[in-house]
Amino acid sequence: MPVDSDASDEVEPTLDDVTERIPPAGGAPTADAAAVSDQPAGPEPKEETAADHPNLRIKTLVEGEGDALEKGQTAKVHYVGFLLDGTQFDGNVGRAEPFAVQNVGNARVIKGWNLGLIGMKKGEKRRLTIPPDLAYGATPRPKIPANSTLVFDVTLDEIVAAETPSKD
Repeated sequence: MPVDSDASDEVEPTLDDVTERIPPAGGAPTADAAAVSDQPAGPEPKEETAADHPNLRIKTLVEGEGDALEKGQTAKVHYVGFLLDGTQFDGNVGRAEPFAVQNVGNARVIKGWNLGLIGMKKGEKRRLTIPPDLAYGATPRPKIPANSTLVFDVTLDEIVAAETPSKD
């Protein structure tokens, strides 16, 4: 097999090697969080993958309630995006207005979001670990190098039903 003479001998870190660099869900612990740290921990967050895209990792950090988000609906979310080294590149946490993802499943967002948001319930918080082929691929973006795996903590604030065409 031919060897790429420009290839580095450096081994690329795996996702598990760098997970500890990602800030914990919710950011830095607060005094309230420290006060309840002696209480028993809740259930371990569940992790799954999208059936058609096993490299998309979906981890439920906080369970939601009510109906699940379906394809075609609008999701209003608060989110923060990180690179695997823990560098934050985007987010709207702290803003009053959530980000509206219209027509989930076919929205004008990266494919990893279209796949990773479906099934969320109001109040649910998920960590989406999105491989480059479901994000920006080989195209660099401001603050995002080419071929980057992206990590998003996303909280679903509201589900807006898909509009049905009126019959005039």
